[in-house]
Formats: sequence, structure tokens, C-alpha cells
Amino acid sequence: MHDTLQLSRGLRRLNDLEAVPLAGWAAFLTSGERELAIRHTRENLPTSLLKHHDMLVAEGRRSIARVMEGACGTCLAPLPSGHAESGPLDVCDHCGVFLEWPARQHPALAHGAR
Repeated sequence: MHDTLQLSRGLRRLNDLEAVPLAGWAAFLTSGERELAIRHTRENLPTSLLKHHDMLVAEGRRSIARVMEGACGTCLAPLPSGHAESGPLDVCDHCGVFLEWPARQHPALAHGAR
């Protein structure tokens, strides 16, 4: 079983490793190191998340964005209050990326659920 934090970290890592052009920490890896890291990261993510991730990447997009002030960090569309979880990670209703909620902003935590 994966927790939301583990899933979001894995997706963010995969996005960094697969970005074109490479930026940040992933740019310092050799191609062999990068391929190994991609394989290891993918092995630790559920197939359903990888399918959605791969679809977004094929469109030239990152698959995860942070929620900032109640809006999607990719398309900037405001998220409805009480945004419903669609699975292990929320998905933006407008652009389809996975949403990474800061703990203090997550709808479930705002209502006292833990």
C-alpha cells in the first residue's frame, strides 16, 4: 500500500528524471544512472498512476503539480472547495494532472480527518 506522500514524491522524482531537457539534480546523472533511477522509481509506483503519468508525459506535460492557494499549479484553475479525492492522489478537473496538496491545505485535513 502506498501513502499519498510516497506517491507524490515518486511522481515528482519520475518527472524530474524524464524531463526534456534535464534540469536540476537529474542533469548531474549519467544516462545509465538516470535509466536505473527511472526503472527503480517506476517499479515503486502503481500501474494505474504510471498509465496516467505516461499519457501526460506523451503530451509533453509534467504529471504532477502543487496546489497553490487553492489552485492547480499547472493550469492555475481554482479548485472547488471540498475537492473530492479521485484515488490515492487528487487529479485536476481541468487539466488532468495529479495534485500535490500541502498538508495544511488538503481538504481531508481541513475538516479534521487524519
